[in-house]
Amino acid sequence: MEMMNSKAVGVHAYQKQCPQIHRSIRIGAQAASSAAGDAETVGSAASITGTPDPWSTPSSPRDAGSSSILAISPAPALDPLSQPLAVSDLPPSPWDAAAAVSTANSQVGGRCQSLQRGRFRFDTGPSLVLFIETYRQTFAALGTSLAQQVPVVRVAPAAYRVFFQGAGSLDMLYDVQRMVEQLEGVEKGAGGQYLDWLASARAALELGMEGFISRDARGLGELVAGVIKDEELRSLLTSVGLAELLGSHHSRMSRRFRDPRLKALFTFQDLYVGLTPYNAPGVYSLLAATELTDGVWYPLGGFGQIRDALLRVGQGLGVRLRCGARVTGVRTAPGEGGAQVVTGVTLASGEELEADVVVSNRDVPLTYELLRGPAESHGSARARRLLAQDYSAGIISYNWSVNKKLDQLLHHNVFLSGDYEGSWVRATGPDTLSRSPNFYVHCPGRTDPTACPAGSDSVMVLLPVANIQEMVKAQEAERRRASPLGHLPGVGPLAAAAAAAAGGGGGGATSSSSSSSSSAVDYSALVAAGREAVLRSLAEAGVTDVRQHIVDELVIDPMEWQDRFAVSTSWERPPARATGSPSP
Repeated sequence: MEMMNSKAVGVHAYQKQCPQIHRSIRIGAQAASSAAGDAETVGSAASITGTPDPWSTPSSPRDAGSSSILAISPAPALDPLSQPLAVSDLPPSPWDAAAAVSTANSQVGGRCQSLQRGRFRFDTGPSLVLFIETYRQTFAALGTSLAQQVPVVRVAPAAYRVFFQGAGSLDMLYDVQRMVEQLEGVEKGAGGQYLDWLASARAALELGMEGFISRDARGLGELVAGVIKDEELRSLLTSVGLAELLGSHHSRMSRRFRDPRLKALFTFQDLYVGLTPYNAPGVYSLLAATELTDGVWYPLGGFGQIRDALLRVGQGLGVRLRCGARVTGVRTAPGEGGAQVVTGVTLASGEELEADVVVSNRDVPLTYELLRGPAESHGSARARRLLAQDYSAGIISYNWSVNKKLDQLLHHNVFLSGDYEGSWVRATGPDTLSRSPNFYVHCPGRTDPTACPAGSDSVMVLLPVANIQEMVKAQEAERRRASPLGHLPGVGPLAAAAAAAAGGGGGGATSSSSSSSSSAVDYSALVAAGREAVLRSLAEAGVTDVRQHIVDELVIDPMEWQDRFAVSTSWERPPARATGSPSP
């Protein structure tokens, strides 16, 4: 599931690190996954106040000595952990500042959307709020408060209900005594182990927040050096222990619990960051720790309320918004000492906007692809290197309007396979999909009755599957096995297809690599198989007759995530076009 809690490097980091550089670029760090946490850039720009928007009349010159900031936001996140520049952080005159946000879509919010389908509302991106204090700090930095802008409540009576295939369910309870009693009913001694783990995980959370998440640094060395110099953080590090932080998460939990359900209960959160309990370090216990101690929260009226509140506050501080304005290039020019500096952006219409700072919330590789001018070769090379990396899971999202209430479910629910380790292998097709896969179910009507009509449920199911990169590799391997030409040394499936077309009729030019890749990435069979697997798992857990009560369905697969929100994948795409209509 998506959470609004991923860290982005934004304007605040730029200001702290480069106070004398008038033209620079900071690329918002965003997890390269359709399921990863959403990072929001309107927040970074919205906290800038001062002169009127310099692009309200594109032909008008900007005042000499003024500074302007432009945010590129195909997924214009409003994330507190991006540490937006507060009014008090603004540099003195002549650094008068203005900010603008350019988004290719017709509305702000990117993946942070509340979609209304009839009387049913769905949060199609983030569905839970963690680290609630950072939201309070963000709104305070903008001169207001979270309470004034958005009613946010803690989800009750538990953070989650976790269903285990054929083995009942357990609740992630905030009440420590009740949680201990529940665990003792599963495994003798588990309550004491839970208390010990919770103390350690909370210490890891404090260490992670203070030592890493909340700190700006140019690299790992600088980050670690800052922790070592801080006496309080050194003490925390000593109390937690490196083995607990860096050892395999699953292995560390296996030292505490014997029952596989308990090991799974405190490690499934690794999916948030695109990892598995078998390759994630133990430090990620901090995710479960914040859920159990700080709580899981929800904005009444849906996540669109947070989006709209930050936009409203930002516009009150002078931010100007341009929807449907696709950025096709970030212009650069030679700077002092051989450096390259940003000068502004180019839109699909051909219009050029000047900016002293450009903040991009596209995924990092796709932002590097936008660089033009002397930095273009560097950007292209950097993008290729990043796109060659492995990426986290893709997500199929099923949004169901159900005309009955599913009483067995809480607000947040997780279904875990009986083959816990095997279920973390990402399915590339129906034949590789677990009979009982891991998935998440969101029922906001438990907390917010405005999400659906009385006696009904708006249900969002998030099913992790192979990402586009993995789908391409799997389907190319299948074509290679099926095509005699594909077995020749050095001949890949696309080259084989081109050769076959050139030599065998069927006429004319071959399709482009992008269209070949696009046709290869077909999730329809996996969507259908996934739907059946989810309904089967629900029925086995006692949530029956769901299929008969679904009156409307909206499905979002990884291809649509990519197209809508500039999510990185490692497959060949056509180059950015100078003209064209914005994505839907």
